[in-house]
Amino acid sequence: MRENKKAPVFIAVVFLLGTGLSSAQNPSGNLPPGVPGAGPIMNQPVVLNTFENVELERLRLADETAKLTSEERDFREQTAKLQLKLAETSIAGMTPASLPSDYRTFISANAGDIQKSDAYYALLKGVLNDLTPESPYRTRSIGDTSNPERASQKLMELSGYAEDDDLCRTIRGHLSSLTGGRVDDRQRTIAIGKELDTLDKERKRLEWNLKMTYDVNPLTGKQLGTEDERRFIEEQLEEVKGRIAALENEKKSLSHLVTAEARKLQFQQLIVELAAQQRYIHALIACGFYRNSFKGGDLALSQQAYPAGSSGGSQKDTGKGSEGAGATPKIPYISTITGLEAFLLNRIRDATKDRQSIDNMLRENQLGAAESTLRKMVLTAKYQPELQTIPYSDRQRIRLFGQNIKMISDAVNSKDYPKIAELADEIEKTSVDSGMADLKTFAAEHPRKALHWAQQAHVAMKMRDKKSADTLVAAAIGRDPLNPDLKKKIEDIQNSTLEEIKTLEAKNETLDALKLVVKAQDHKAAFERMSEFAALVGQGSDPELKAKYEVLVEREKNLRASLEKCDALERRSAYPEVWMVLYDLDSASAADSRVADRKAKVTGKCPRFISDYNSAIEQERKGKRGQALALYLSALDASPGSEILVAKVTELGKTILK
Repeated sequence: MRENKKAPVFIAVVFLLGTGLSSAQNPSGNLPPGVPGAGPIMNQPVVLNTFENVELERLRLADETAKLTSEERDFREQTAKLQLKLAETSIAGMTPASLPSDYRTFISANAGDIQKSDAYYALLKGVLNDLTPESPYRTRSIGDTSNPERASQKLMELSGYAEDDDLCRTIRGHLSSLTGGRVDDRQRTIAIGKELDTLDKERKRLEWNLKMTYDVNPLTGKQLGTEDERRFIEEQLEEVKGRIAALENEKKSLSHLVTAEARKLQFQQLIVELAAQQRYIHALIACGFYRNSFKGGDLALSQQAYPAGSSGGSQKDTGKGSEGAGATPKIPYISTITGLEAFLLNRIRDATKDRQSIDNMLRENQLGAAESTLRKMVLTAKYQPELQTIPYSDRQRIRLFGQNIKMISDAVNSKDYPKIAELADEIEKTSVDSGMADLKTFAAEHPRKALHWAQQAHVAMKMRDKKSADTLVAAAIGRDPLNPDLKKKIEDIQNSTLEEIKTLEAKNETLDALKLVVKAQDHKAAFERMSEFAALVGQGSDPELKAKYEVLVEREKNLRASLEKCDALERRSAYPEVWMVLYDLDSASAADSRVADRKAKVTGKCPRFISDYNSAIEQERKGKRGQALALYLSALDASPGSEILVAKVTELGKTILK
């Protein structure tokens, strides 16, 4: 059989068209069960049976697979950039472990706490307004004057609020100590001495009791006290000793031991500490009282008032000046109380501007910018009324915005593209400055890529390139792991491809069977399996195979027609005519077992006719026309209606007469 020079091996690459192989229909009806090679033969897919096309497709798939590594790298980079953007958009996009606790506490405050803060800060502003005309919370007028006495009275009221943390009481104590606390100190010294005597007696009593617990009972031979009793006495003794140490330290700090300069330094240190804690209003109040205590006097701020290691401290920098979480913020060194007041006023004005900006941003639905400014205020104005009095509804808007950012960040990590698109739409509805276009593109692009790789895996499966198919399937699932439709599509592709491979294998088996039939010249099998073989030879590119197959089919058709004619003759008992029909067949058909069986059956019915007919043919072959004519005439007596014999007699008669 002539072979295709371009395709030494029959290679078929099948591409699905329409409903694919599994839905193709058989034009001659479904084959009966058990028939080998039964399968669809119409609406077959396009067959590329050239070596060049197959190799081009393989190279394209190899290139597609090679791109997966760079695609995965680009995907990771794109994801990292989106996560960075989300972290910059909202602090809630950070992991909970890295989210500052101060911010979480502030944003989650309930409405009742905010109302208490409003009342507290209103009174605190009143103290500052009474203390200094320069208060940023009062309207300027020519007749503005300070009222330190009223401010001092209001300090006592502030001590009743939990938000104050007893700071106003501490300011009053320093103020009293600074301005004339010697009488109070003397009375306090006497009270401390009495309390120390009482505590010393209690200490001795406890020490005696502890010692007695170790004594042995002479009757039982055991110690008088148990371990629990000794532990309880030791705890009481430690408390008494701690109280004694605290009282002795307080006694040392009183006026008869501490100079006026030391008291001034302590007050200055309190002011600096309040400023470093971002309690700017408390620090301004302390500055106002300090300034009123030294009218016309020295308002210089000692460098020793600054904590060690700060920018204004007297100690040398140890090289560990980086501020960690919870570290006290550093403030610049300022040499005078008035200069420190100016610094604090600027911080308060900055906080006021930030609060106005937040209100404007919320009004314009700029939630991203509002949260960014709010983060700044939590870091730089933690205890300012501008921050602490932000309404509950505004905090909730910012909290929900941050929650959505956190959820979309988690969705990016988990590759939940529908959730990303949904959250991006929701964020854009509530915030005008978030910029979710790139996230929408991200959510739309990668499901399409996953679907594309799934389709390429389908092609690879049909080409029996299992390695490339597995790589592409893994890439598709890895890119869109939560998409149930993609998983189902991959399963359907795998199942349909297996069916296609089985069909293709069956087709190849049918082709091999066809070649064997043609080689064996089995015209009967060629005719009986025409429904299988016809499609192959019709679509194939081997004309020689097609021609040989058509010859076999035509031979079987002629043979069957002759056998049917023999059946009709037998029904009329025209056995000589049957023999002549069988004898007239070609040699290939005559070798068929059906012809041999029929000849054997007819031989016993007309032996003389067969003998005369065979002898006539033999004499005619030897050139003895007269004897042949006589034998044909003898045979014609047995079969007078035979057209073949009449033709033979006529032909030989004309030859002899000439």
